[in-house]
Amino acid sequence: MSSLAKVSDGYTPGHMITAITQVLTERRIQQLRKRPLTTAEFIPFLAKIDPIYREEEEAYKAWFNKTPLGKKRAKAIKEAKGEDDGGGGKKGKGKGKGKGKKKKK
Repeated sequence: MSSLAKVSDGYTPGHMITAITQVLTERRIQQLRKRPLTTAEFIPFLAKIDPIYREEEEAYKAWFNKTPLGKKRAKAIKEAKGEDDGGGGKKGKGKGKGKGKKKKK
């Protein structure tokens, strides 16, 4: 299993699912008791797929973080961790209930 982890480094979970579904056919599943899976069975299928290299992944992440969705996601993560910088929010501001102009009787 550790050799499969090394071989699959750089592949996305989607790539791995594709390789697994191609290796684990109905017939191969029936043969598992007699012939266990080996790392070598996955290599031909993984070789057909281009891996995502670390530099390429970092470039994708940097690009995504600049998009509106990426900024929204970063803000949500920051707020979930409780690291809100306190700027721009309306918490504690405003008129509130019962304040403001009084009605004439």
